Amino acid sequence: MAAKEFVWLVLFGIPILLYSQANTKRELSTTEAKEHVGESATVCGKVVDAKISRYSTGQSGYPITFFLDGPEATRTFSFATLTRDPAKFGQIKEAYDGKRVCVTGKIMMLGNIPHIDVMQPSQIEMQHDEKNSAVRGH
Repeated sequence: MAAKEFVWLVLFGIPILLYSQANTKRELSTTEAKEHVGESATVCGKVVDAKISRYSTGQSGYPITFFLDGPEATRTFSFATLTRDPAKFGQIKEAYDGKRVCVTGKIMMLGNIPHIDVMQPSQIEMQHDEKNSAVRGH
């Protein structure tokens, strides 16, 4: 390797490679999420169940928990978001029920299952076709 090529690689090639790796979206299955607790990642799966808490968190609203790839009884992965109007739970649940979604955030353990708390609608991508074209939000 010539000195010029080496300098080019050090000055431009390595930073570009590191930048592209840092910005690569990492998608995990719901079963893989347990191996990545504490990391920020995107977890994808099918919404099979949801429930709303009877208790409000105050001004933020009522937590809605969605279960991916397994109902609450046989939990695989969950994510939670908030609604200020608990009467809209049925509409929100219906919008996601049976659909494949990808949720991005920090994976933590909630009881014995991996979980992500959703603070922004942009953290949820609903998958609409086999080619994974997505529409953000809820």
